[in-house]
Amino acid sequence: MKNYFLTLLLLVFASIGFAQDPPLTEQEKSELLSKSPFNVIYPTSILKSADKYFESQMGLYTKGVINEKDAHLIALGTAAATKCDYCVPYHVTEARRLGATEEEIKTAILIAADIMRMSTLFYGNEYDLDAFKLMLRGPMSVLVVNYELKDISLDDHAKLGAQVAPMFTPENVHGLIGKTFIGDADDGVYGGVYYFTDQASMNAYLNSDLWKGIVAHPNLVNFTTEVYSVAPISEGTNGIASARKTSSNGDDAKDIRVLIVNYELENMTLEEHAELGSKVGSNFSPENIDGLIGKTFIGNTSDGVFGGVYYFTDEDSMNTYLESDLWNGIVAHPNLVNFTTETYGVASISAISNGVPVK
Repeated sequence: MKNYFLTLLLLVFASIGFAQDPPLTEQEKSELLSKSPFNVIYPTSILKSADKYFESQMGLYTKGVINEKDAHLIALGTAAATKCDYCVPYHVTEARRLGATEEEIKTAILIAADIMRMSTLFYGNEYDLDAFKLMLRGPMSVLVVNYELKDISLDDHAKLGAQVAPMFTPENVHGLIGKTFIGDADDGVYGGVYYFTDQASMNAYLNSDLWKGIVAHPNLVNFTTEVYSVAPISEGTNGIASARKTSSNGDDAKDIRVLIVNYELENMTLEEHAELGSKVGSNFSPENIDGLIGKTFIGNTSDGVFGGVYYFTDEDSMNTYLESDLWNGIVAHPNLVNFTTETYGVASISAISNGVPVK
């Protein structure tokens, strides 16, 4: 009887195709039909293959990596969600035989119902699937790279950038959302602001041949790297790179300025800092700061460094912000100390690497 029940369980696989069997004798057909009363649902042409296939599938329950009782509870939830009149009583019977309590059975069914409910809500509201998957990966990561030039002119450096820029696209670097090529010609500092979907992708990049080739270039020296996680409040300030509008036109990068701010905490816990961020975050939206394209709130709890990456439409807007009451209030906060600011222009090749955010 148990074999019959297990065969019944696997009726859900009935739509799977089987290879055509060699012709069966009447005796072979009779034996297969006697073996299980449910074999009558298959045409004779695949009867033998179907019987073998479903027999092998029994091992999923009796010999699989999930214990047999839990396997039947999972199957019960699936059966309830798909409204299988045959499967539900079978899996309930088997689960009880294996010691499942009524609470476990009800829980399995409720989990299935909850999945169906959430599926309906997300599907009906056309919730962004890519954004949802990114949330599941954990906090996005920002990588800020700086270097200086040695024995190479600005023109030759620009030519080098144009040659290698296509290597830094999301299609060529796993987990990369975009890279902004940055530079401050007055200070002789260049580099990039990278946005990754998660820390694992960023770490993989820093161990890649592409990265090793960059730092080994004889004309690019004194490399520094800073890594940060992205705070969720960045969503309200157009600071989530994957959700930002970007331009593929290099001319749009001409006037954009990047401001990178760092600070440390003094006499303030991480929880208190997060609470402060939630309170003031909305002040840093493009609607509230003239010329702001977006701000990404960043932090590295291991090093105790926090701050933000700002994109402004032009230098005047950035300078106006740095003279504003909002900025002066930030740097005057008694628990936020050791501020540093770095400002950069954006290279036109950033349009190749999804690194030119626009309003």
